[in-house]
Amino acid sequence: MFVTDASESIAQEDWHKMQDFMAKLAGQTDDRGTTRMASVSYNHFTYVNFHLNQFKKVCLPTITYMCYDSIAYLNTSETLLY
Repeated sequence: MFVTDASESIAQEDWHKMQDFMAKLAGQTDDRGTTRMASVSYNHFTYVNFHLNQFKKVCLPTITYMCYDSIAYLNTSETLLY
C-alpha cells in the first residue's frame, strides 16, 4: 500500500523520486499475479490511484501517470477516512 503526499509541501523533483521508488518496488514483484498493490495520493482531495485488487501490469503504468499538484493544500484528515 502506497500513500503519497501530492501537496505543495513536496517538491516536484522529490515527487519524481517517489514515483521512481514506487515503480522499482512494484517492478520487483512476481509476474504470477500473487502480489497485490494499492495507492492513494492526497492533497486537498484524495485520489485512489489503484485499488488493492490490482497487480503489477496495472500498477506500473499508473505510477508513471500519477498526478502531482504543487498548488494544492494538504488535507490529511480527509485522507485518513480512507
